[in-house]
Amino acid sequence: MRNELLKAIEKKGDLPPLPSIITRLREMIEDPDAGINDVVQVIQSDPILSGRLLQLANNVYWSGGAFEVTTLTRAMSRLGLKMALDIAYSVELPKLFSSNTIIDQNQFWRYSLALATASSVISRIYKGSRDQFSNAYLGGLMRNTGVLVFSHLVPTEYKLLLQEISDDEQERRQKEQEAFGITSTELGRRFVEKWWPVSPNVLAYLQDAPQKLQPKLEHVVCIGNAFIRAEGFSDGIGQAPEKGSVKDLQKNFRLSDEHCDQIRMEVAAAMRVIG
Repeated sequence: MRNELLKAIEKKGDLPPLPSIITRLREMIEDPDAGINDVVQVIQSDPILSGRLLQLANNVYWSGGAFEVTTLTRAMSRLGLKMALDIAYSVELPKLFSSNTIIDQNQFWRYSLALATASSVISRIYKGSRDQFSNAYLGGLMRNTGVLVFSHLVPTEYKLLLQEISDDEQERRQKEQEAFGITSTELGRRFVEKWWPVSPNVLAYLQDAPQKLQPKLEHVVCIGNAFIRAEGFSDGIGQAPEKGSVKDLQKNFRLSDEHCDQIRMEVAAAMRVIG
């Protein structure tokens, strides 16, 4: 079935395209002649996105306790264009595959946003650049895209597969490989690479976890995933994991108590933004 699935994602068919607002924003952000007011005009066409950006701009981390911003222009000045595009992805992507009833969509996207946020924070802790923060954010947000693609292309077969597993990601990928000849990780990366214009640095995060995780920028999404699972977040795919201790994560990945508190604070803020 592997070849049939790969052929299916090579053709648009009924697979959802990237929302036009993201395409327009990417083009404008990469256009040296486009100004912040031009970008604001595009964002204003989506009231949900506009509201999320205003909320985020007034988040303690981004505001630094400064005055409250009430206009998109000021919000964009505070957040920057890259962050605005990242938030656009987090608002628009959940609208895709919206008819999927195989997984819990609400939990799936809350988990994805929590992972995106945690990965970006860990990237900052590891002294990444602003571009690396953004890449880690999108890598976390898109990490489980393959589950949506499976659910869309082979809903009956995939639903039966999910009923056989608990919350173990490794077990799920092993069963995907056995049943379909491809894992959701690879299927998602192939789909994103084909249809969603993201940088190769984002695609690099859409891989299975390495044999040995290390405290470095290349592994921040996998580390972020381990962290939010330890915090008890459910991905809406299998059973919710039991909340565990992050002490081993702290030791293995050079995360202090203060670092963990920072991750929790920003994840909680992201959850409040989406309601």
